[in-house]
Amino acid sequence: MKMAFGGLVGSQLLTSQAVETVAATSNTIDLGDRGLSNGDLIDEYLADHLQSGNEVRVPAGEYEWRGDGIGGSYNNAALVGDGDVTFNFSGEYWNTSIFAVDGGDFAIQNVTIRGAIESGDNKSRFRFDARDSASTITLDNFNLPDGDVGPGRAIGIYVGLEHAGTVHVNNCHVEGFPNNGLYAGAYGKSSGGGGRVLVENSFFKNNNIDAVRLGGDGDTIRNCVIVQETVPAYHNGAKSGRGLRIRYPGDDITVENVHITCNTSSPFLVPDRAEGPSGEVNNLYIENNTGTTAAYVESGSFTGDTIHVTGSGNTNVTGFDSASNVVSGSDAESPATSLSELNGSTDETSVDSDSEDTSGNESSEDDTSSLEHTITVDGSTSTEKQYYFEVSGEVRADSGINPDDTINQGSVDGTMYGGSDSYQFSGELIDFASDALDDMTVYVDGSRIDPSASSSYPNEITIEGSGDYEKTYSFAVSGEIKPGSSINPDDSVSESSVDGVVWFSADRYEFSGDITELEVDSQDEVTVTINGTEVDPAEFGQEPLPKRIVIDGTNIDGDAAYSFEVSETVEKSTDVGALESDDTISGTTVTGTLGNDIDGYRFAGEVQSITVEGAALFTIEQTTSS
Repeated sequence: MKMAFGGLVGSQLLTSQAVETVAATSNTIDLGDRGLSNGDLIDEYLADHLQSGNEVRVPAGEYEWRGDGIGGSYNNAALVGDGDVTFNFSGEYWNTSIFAVDGGDFAIQNVTIRGAIESGDNKSRFRFDARDSASTITLDNFNLPDGDVGPGRAIGIYVGLEHAGTVHVNNCHVEGFPNNGLYAGAYGKSSGGGGRVLVENSFFKNNNIDAVRLGGDGDTIRNCVIVQETVPAYHNGAKSGRGLRIRYPGDDITVENVHITCNTSSPFLVPDRAEGPSGEVNNLYIENNTGTTAAYVESGSFTGDTIHVTGSGNTNVTGFDSASNVVSGSDAESPATSLSELNGSTDETSVDSDSEDTSGNESSEDDTSSLEHTITVDGSTSTEKQYYFEVSGEVRADSGINPDDTINQGSVDGTMYGGSDSYQFSGELIDFASDALDDMTVYVDGSRIDPSASSSYPNEITIEGSGDYEKTYSFAVSGEIKPGSSINPDDSVSESSVDGVVWFSADRYEFSGDITELEVDSQDEVTVTINGTEVDPAEFGQEPLPKRIVIDGTNIDGDAAYSFEVSETVEKSTDVGALESDDTISGTTVTGTLGNDIDGYRFAGEVQSITVEGAALFTIEQTTSS
């Protein structure tokens, strides 16, 4: 028996309902009385009348909307459809921010935005923040069913770090976005505004990264349906498509009567990086057709009661402090896949996205056949290790992977501790990279391989943030760039440049050539290392050191050890080899080792001494005018 909890209910693409406006407005303005007719461009009408103190009512019908007239800060305002109101979007993408301020409220009711956007590399989202603890934003029957054609950066509904009040999402439909359907929870961090999000009676389908992301104190999701069949790609091609993720460290989080179907990635996850949230999970119904754990609490303290798991994939329920009435397999009850099914109704009159994919993504039948190769990554220590690999064909989970691993069409971004992750793939292994190659063993089709030999780029740059707020950076290289073992989903990566964001995490990239530009907006709380050596971003853009010394061991049998000293300054030359664990720079002195490879350094001044144990060829070059 599926339980429907209190609140408004409706069909999947919801019909209008008679609701009371929550914002205490003093004026009611009917746009029909102001000259608006069916089919008109509505942007100017909204810009003229949607202001603090006004409830703006829109006659039932369809209107052209180019993305303007809604955004702003409001103290008691509302946009209400009198019946079914559709805004047919005619622009490329939208980016709208709405803030409730000074203890006032804001509401949108009975409005559906139609038309798939094309965000590409542009930030695109509806942002809703209640910037005062006494303010509430209500989204009631506010629907975004067409998403983004992808690849793109678009978020459906975003609630930001500064959110301090309440956002209530009720009777909403969000589908087909490449960077989360509902992206919320950051306000639950110590640096956040301390707000809350309540999600009820809503439907989320085919949203990449996470269908729903929460994590603030008191965040609640109740009586909702999540379906993840196929998702649009993020702007860099990445795909994951988790169901519900508790990503931030809020307490007293409630998950109640939520139904999740996942063919893409983790159905329910509280990752280790969430840093200890707490709450309860009651009446969770999952169909999991992936190799990831069905319901996994890696961090924090959660109890569970009545968790049912079906599907062809992993049916494990793991990490709860206590979990009662857990049922898996044929005895488990399948999740509802629409709100009408959840609520026991057969009314599907306004549902059109079940039979037709409006998000610009082709659907496909599940393929349960085995791929031709296997790759297994075996961790030898219990510390966290991140890895990335790419194949020329497709890849899918085989067994035993971490629930936070992201499987894309031809690549994997993975995290592991001890144990092993195993995948099937077709084609050839193109690349494998990790921040801890010494602590893992990699097997392809049962045979151990050297993963370092598969990397096509010789250099790595790491940008690590140490504070809790957003820090931006950019860099460019003279060669090519690709994502390393970990990057942020908001990072923009082109062939030879990156625009990125870090909080208290680390982004890693591999590249060829030299770093030609590097800019960081908060240098005191960002550490940049290139091939293991910390660098000062302020020095980039300056003239490079004028000389280069190259130590070549490629045509010599056996290993060699070397040291040299210069009179002024020395640094690693990133276009000649990597700074390996046995290579060190201490002031003006360098010590290192060689196998069948090459090391290179740039320096200023004169070489004071050179010592070699074994055999190696030293070359000193003047690379710039001094």
